Amino acid sequence: MAKGHITFDALNLMAKNNIKLISINYFGQINYILESPNQNNIVLKKLQYQASENHN
Repeated sequence: MAKGHITFDALNLMAKNNIKLISINYFGQINYILESPNQNNIVLKKLQYQASENHN
């Protein structure tokens, strides 16, 4: 749990190999998730994101 850096080359390699990058804060909460846009079910992913934002 510390500050760090990542290069665009590393991000491109991760995207080519379908590896997600997950940023977690000090409290263990997810800040963001980066993943390759080449996912087959992008509509489902958008709906899942919208559902996660609904606090009801």
